[in-house]
Amino acid sequence: MEAFIEGLRRYQECGVPLLIDGKISTIMDCRKLFTAEKGTFYMGDFIDDECGRLKEIHFNKIRY
Repeated sequence: MEAFIEGLRRYQECGVPLLIDGKISTIMDCRKLFTAEKGTFYMGDFIDDECGRLKEIHFNKIRY
């Protein structure tokens, strides 16, 4: 978990916004990604721009 969060922190330091459930989030908010309710998990989406550069990282709660 810590290594994953550290990776997200590096992206954020490079100007890549992190969104959780559609809201701009901080690194501290990212701990939420590992505490989903029963029957749910967070899925990550890496959004690129028209040149293929990473633009945003989105995490949305998925129910199964």
